[in-house]
Amino acid sequence: MSSASAPAAVFTPPPPGLNYTAALDPSIKFLLIGTACSATLIPIAVMLFFFSTPSGRRQPVFILNVFIIALGLAEGGVNIYNQTRSMLALPVSVELSIAFACSSILVPALADTVLLLRVFTVYRPSQMTTKCIAAIYGPISMVKIARMVVEIVFVVRWSRAIAGGAVGSNILIVGQIAWRTPYVKAAWVLQLADSSFASAIFLFRLRKGRLRTNRIHVPGADNDTNISGTTQNTYYDRLRTLFWISASNFVFPVVLDLTLLVLAFSEDNFLTGTYVLMVSNYVDIIGVLLATIWSTSTKYAQPLMPGGEVSEFRTTRSLSPPRFAVSVTTVEERLDSPSSQDIPMTVFKPAGTSGAHTQA
Repeated sequence: MSSASAPAAVFTPPPPGLNYTAALDPSIKFLLIGTACSATLIPIAVMLFFFSTPSGRRQPVFILNVFIIALGLAEGGVNIYNQTRSMLALPVSVELSIAFACSSILVPALADTVLLLRVFTVYRPSQMTTKCIAAIYGPISMVKIARMVVEIVFVVRWSRAIAGGAVGSNILIVGQIAWRTPYVKAAWVLQLADSSFASAIFLFRLRKGRLRTNRIHVPGADNDTNISGTTQNTYYDRLRTLFWISASNFVFPVVLDLTLLVLAFSEDNFLTGTYVLMVSNYVDIIGVLLATIWSTSTKYAQPLMPGGEVSEFRTTRSLSPPRFAVSVTTVEERLDSPSSQDIPMTVFKPAGTSGAHTQA
């Protein structure tokens, strides 16, 4: 008795210009992530220009921020074009695939460059010893050089691998090849080390400066009375806000880099890791932009006295420990002088008041 074999499953091809549902799912997710993330750059760019000054727009940090915004928008545009063609079952050119990969690599590198400039503002080599310079900038320089070499080798080898044949016409196959490349994993390890080290030394410096602002007083004054509670609170609040913004600016990218690295070594499906990679790139962009906007917008803030008047006693806006417009040594000399009782303490004088009303 002969047994009839089961008929083979036959899949009807989709109409021309359409694609299978299984192929549409990743393209739709890439399209949504890329479009939503790149769209957030537009209002942030408007805020960046609104709070900046003509002199500030000539600074390297501002120029890098503008370039990062342009690169993020270009990455979003290339992603929209590639995913739209993939959804319509149309081939994607090799050049656009390489351009998207290069932008995915270049965005984190530029973001870390902005972070390096911020580290430079709190660790100035002119104010450090040779050993401190080597301890701080030596590891950063070595990691960045190694990372740049690995990323260049990856782009060159991967471009050659997808340059011919039908591989360049399927964006999913192209992504799978990139995911399995060992150079990508090495670049992410170096990126994690770079971001983690820069985060640690920067946040340590901010935390140290924050602890030094718990009490601001004039040595020699009665009971170490605070110079100005309003000025102290203003500086402390600004530094505390900067601490948390910097923590978000650094910690979130580090966490995403660590997640991406875990997925790269444990996940065979590259789609989940690629979703995290795209989100991580835009988190890097948004983080450095928000930090720049905040630091620029603080120039509009002025410390106020309890009566609402602007105080003549102001702190300098820097990340170093508080320095004041008046020399503390001068105050000490006034307090120690025999005729200190007859000298008006003008450093405590609010704007618009006379020295006769505010004598020590």
